[in-house]
Amino acid sequence: MIYAEIISPRRLLWVSAGRPGCTSEITACRHDKLTRKLREAGLGAIADLGFVGPDDGGPDADPTVITGYKTARTDPAPPRPLTVRQVTGWLTRHPAALSAEDRASLNDDLARCPELDTAAGHIRDFGKMLTGRLGSTLPAWIDAVEASQLPGLTGFALHLRRDLDAVAAGLTLNWSSCSIGAP
Repeated sequence: MIYAEIISPRRLLWVSAGRPGCTSEITACRHDKLTRKLREAGLGAIADLGFVGPDDGGPDADPTVITGYKTARTDPAPPRPLTVRQVTGWLTRHPAALSAEDRASLNDDLARCPELDTAAGHIRDFGKMLTGRLGSTLPAWIDAVEASQLPGLTGFALHLRRDLDAVAAGLTLNWSSCSIGAP
């Protein structure tokens, strides 16, 4: 790959030769001793800046030089995107168990995504059925989930409907049909 950097529209400063493998432009800059060449050309200030990529200065801005040194940026790092596991944990935990920061993040996400807000409501309602032994409300819950057409929850509701009597009994009754132990 040939990689060229131009200091001004009128003056080509450096072109790297094609290199085998996956050589990055930073490695090519180091190998070709670009910062030394910049200083020799009277452009030491640019070498000292140490940009690690072209700045997005717009169409009228001069291109910048890529060197082997990272620059200290003053812009704050963007927030990390949320993971599915993180959001699932927030949705499946009891709301009282969430920290204030997690609760605020969850509320922000629910406000931005109506589908996620709908799913959160269904998950909370199912949690109330589990903890309150409200198996009689299961058919209405399944109907509401199927009406929302949310892929993950709709499949879950479909499987619950296949054995509705057993699931409703499990959500309602105080006893279990599993074996207790050997006599």
